[in-house]
Amino acid sequence: MAVAVRQPAGLGALHPGTFRSLLVISADGELAVALRERVASHEAVVRDVRHAETDEALQACEPFPWTVVGEGPAPAALAAAVRLRPVRVLWRLPIPAALDGRAEPFDHFDALATAVRAALARRVCGVGLAPGQGVRFDDGVCVTSPQLEALLAAHPGGFALPAAAFRQASRAVARHTVAARVLRDEFTGHMVLRCERTQKS
Repeated sequence: MAVAVRQPAGLGALHPGTFRSLLVISADGELAVALRERVASHEAVVRDVRHAETDEALQACEPFPWTVVGEGPAPAALAAAVRLRPVRVLWRLPIPAALDGRAEPFDHFDALATAVRAALARRVCGVGLAPGQGVRFDDGVCVTSPQLEALLAAHPGGFALPAAAFRQASRAVARHTVAARVLRDEFTGHMVLRCERTQKS
């Protein structure tokens, strides 16, 4: 009978860093390998880890991962992290109970890749991702804002977190001439990034 050999985490997967991180949690690393073919190195680093490495991997993504992709059982460290930090989670069906309501489902790789590519290219009212880290405004200014990066990733959705978790993001958009605002959605109760409608007199 063949014995399953544990695949090591990808080179540098557990090395601390602030570069935009796409954390991929799986049993065999296939998801991470496939995503690396769809994500350019200047857009994000794809961190390939096993379930048992999740806690260390989350700590390595400073201050938190831009997006987490996974399959199988939900690591306890991830379930705890998404209740404290704005981390978008894309999880292969079925969604574990520990991530219910906090993870977006996918069942085929093409759907996953499309969601990741759309998030990397997304712009909301003059706010988009800068290469590697931070966000870029239409006035050309780039700022470091992991919270804004997270809101862009989740748009048009958001996060079931306190408004205090997005103070830095709210201040960042307020300093620039853009129509985007960080606010609580009146229907879902989630914190989101939205365009303000201009009022006509």
